[in-house]
Amino acid sequence: MEILRPLWTPQSIDMVRPYLDKKMKVFEWGSGSSTIWFAKKTEFVWTLESSLEWNDRVAKWIAERNLDNVVQIVRDITSGDYMLPIMDMQDKKFDVILVDGAFRRVEAFERSVPKLKHNGIMLLDDSQNYSWRGAFEIPNMEVVDESLPDKTGKKMTIFRRV
Repeated sequence: MEILRPLWTPQSIDMVRPYLDKKMKVFEWGSGSSTIWFAKKTEFVWTLESSLEWNDRVAKWIAERNLDNVVQIVRDITSGDYMLPIMDMQDKKFDVILVDGAFRRVEAFERSVPKLKHNGIMLLDDSQNYSWRGAFEIPNMEVVDESLPDKTGKKMTIFRRV
């Protein structure tokens, strides 16, 4: 069986690992190998994916590993209801939210803040992308860690809800 790890920089993986524990609940904007990684390190993972084909591939990985702590949600990114699943989870607050979906990252980040527990962490992958710099201006969030860019410039930023 293939060993899966997030498609983040190695430094980003090392940076995020100490923030996690088995009691945490995670929400991911975008699924993939990080879904498997989180499922093994935390209590429960909800993941919102925009591609049905990719979601099916991730579902296969989940089944192969007998993981029963992942809920997969699929929404078309161009539809008006793409942002609704996290908002509809009225009774849920998350310890960790990963913003790593294909599009609309600043909007996803902003809409996620009310769903993040106080002192919870929000991960913004590819935070070097100028298009997503608006996330750094969102109230009640502070940067607590940031990976160094890899040779391609890719990096991750960790925010905490204050």
